[in-house]
Amino acid sequence: MKLEKQVTSLKLSKKLKELGVKQESWFLWELDDTKEEWVLTDQDKAFYSEREDRSVSAFTASELGEMLPSIVRPNRSGRDPLTHHVVGEKGMLTIWLNRTVDGVRTVGVNYDDDRSDDGFLFPGVFAATMPNALAEMFIYLIENKLV
Repeated sequence: MKLEKQVTSLKLSKKLKELGVKQESWFLWELDDTKEEWVLTDQDKAFYSEREDRSVSAFTASELGEMLPSIVRPNRSGRDPLTHHVVGEKGMLTIWLNRTVDGVRTVGVNYDDDRSDDGFLFPGVFAATMPNALAEMFIYLIENKLV
């Protein structure tokens, strides 16, 4: 499997950094001056890992799994911020593997809630790879002030 499928995409990596996620990962996207493009590398081979404008963490699923909460409380009112339905106090992280959306194999991530109509706290996120699906959920949680 290509390394690019085992880490977050450059776009999602940049978004996580913009949202203030600590830049601690083994892999990183780094701006290569000779090619004038972003390349994927690791800490041993990085040239610019100390320069914030030249590198961004490329998180693995394991690294994101360590950062994502295993349980999420929607908000103080106990209501989903998007649907405003009353939901359970806690939701457990759920991951679907090989779900098909529009004929493409994807990974889905959400938090369970047995009291909501569809069984989940939030709209599910789907991506082609596990790291990207976890990154999308982390972004959702940060943007909605749930972590």
